[in-house]
Amino acid sequence: MVIYLEIKLNIIDSILSGLKPIGTISSPSTITEFTMDIHAESISEPLLGKLVVFRHVEGDKRKIVIAQVKSIESINKLIEDPGVKTMIQTYGPLPHISGRDTKIAFLSLVSVYEEVVIDGEVTLKESTLNTPPSTDSIVYEATQDLIELIPLESKFYLGTIYGGVLSVPFVLKHYGPPPEGWGEGFSYGIFGKSGSGKSVLAAMLVVGLARHEAMGILIFDTQGEFSRNAFKERVGLDFHSIIRKLKNGRLHVYSLDEIALESTRSLIKLLDKVGFFEDFGVLQYNKKSMLISDLMLALSSRSPSRISFTDVHQFINSWIRKKYSRWETIRDRMEPKIAKEKWDIAMKLFDLSERVSISKVVEMYEKGDVIILDLSNFPKSIESFIQMPREEVRAIIMKEVIDKVISRASKKYREGGLTNGLIVIEEAHNYVPSYFRASREESVERRELLSLIKDRVKETRKYGIGWMFITQSTVDFNKEIYRQIHNYIFMHGLSIGADVDNVKSALGADLFDLYKTFKDPKRTGKYQFIVIGPIVGLSSTGMAMAVECFTDMRDFLEMNELI
Repeated sequence: MVIYLEIKLNIIDSILSGLKPIGTISSPSTITEFTMDIHAESISEPLLGKLVVFRHVEGDKRKIVIAQVKSIESINKLIEDPGVKTMIQTYGPLPHISGRDTKIAFLSLVSVYEEVVIDGEVTLKESTLNTPPSTDSIVYEATQDLIELIPLESKFYLGTIYGGVLSVPFVLKHYGPPPEGWGEGFSYGIFGKSGSGKSVLAAMLVVGLARHEAMGILIFDTQGEFSRNAFKERVGLDFHSIIRKLKNGRLHVYSLDEIALESTRSLIKLLDKVGFFEDFGVLQYNKKSMLISDLMLALSSRSPSRISFTDVHQFINSWIRKKYSRWETIRDRMEPKIAKEKWDIAMKLFDLSERVSISKVVEMYEKGDVIILDLSNFPKSIESFIQMPREEVRAIIMKEVIDKVISRASKKYREGGLTNGLIVIEEAHNYVPSYFRASREESVERRELLSLIKDRVKETRKYGIGWMFITQSTVDFNKEIYRQIHNYIFMHGLSIGADVDNVKSALGADLFDLYKTFKDPKRTGKYQFIVIGPIVGLSSTGMAMAVECFTDMRDFLEMNELI
């Protein structure tokens, strides 16, 4: 029996035995950072970013350590002498001295697993590194066979290890009860400058999460990329077809011409954005704010379908008589015919007879459907009347939907259930910014949306609702919400300016140096990112990992068995 177990436990040795060593652990090393002397035969190999592996023994426990090459240094003590430097400057490379370099790689711990036998079968179990590795530990480049031995649930591949061809698995579980789900909602922050591949990576993540039948996904598509299926032409990712296949056709794409709002608050706010109250002569911002507040209070118990233009007209006339000493002046500049035209246009957005209601959208979300709300374009009839930034109108709609989602999720949680859903917000810096560049008058709706998300993002986690924020900068993104994110994903373009401190704080100085080597996708056509958080399946220790998205979407589909 002992011999049998010994043979079984040597499965890792059998895999490593066929590989060529690339280096040896050197000094100094700690339990999270290692130094590796690169062997002569590998000294010219492109090792930066690659995953490496070595054995480690602690007592009677055999462990395997996975690390990522974060930086490489070249050392030649012979040419560091000032006199030798002078000779090289005069005569060029010196025979037997120049080129006699030693290369040292610095490794960052990714994960540790120990070999165990369960029911007669060898497997790997997450473990920890409690002592630094021995300086005689031989280091190998990790192989796909080895990676596939690591026990991960809900594995999903987004790309290859940065600098190599090894496909890297991530853990994309749903937010329902464990063990199949996390039992809570996890959030994502995807940061990178325009063109860095944020939306493409977000689409790949959504595909991974959409594999779970019960998980609903709601996408606020402010740029239209998800709605247009823009990824198909850009990178060959047919997002719509894949989602329909995974969800048995339960993908819904709705424009503002196809959904019906239900909130009286939304009606009054939309009327404000098309200049409705100015048409009744109320021009001062403070007065208009008071009117809107009083109107909402008076009509809050009635749905938009039970409110008529005459009701509102009479209320405003009465309100003006009370609030203005010279109310006749206000009356004389009223244009009720124009106001009525705007009323009729706005009320089309609340027509439940021909449109899908927000309540129905939320019901579909709760049942596990994928819903894309296309907010990139407005109905032409409304577009011509909008007098505020378009983001303000989007914020009104987003707030109504999110309010409804959270309200229903809270009720379900009190009854002992989880909602199991994700909310995706494109161009999030416009809606959850660190500060508003526009005046309060021009950003009041976004401020209210921000307040809602800030207040509720902490508690939605326990409801089984996660968030995905896609934005260009960590600096422009709200700091309170930034701190609540579980999975930080940094793409190209954050290594200059004020973003540096945030990225370096999340990754550490050494891994930030690796991040700085990312190339501009506009030149290379490759989307690279570094991620830290629970989805990094290989990282049992919570360390970050640098990855390059699949450039061939067929590889993406094949690795994830989607074709």
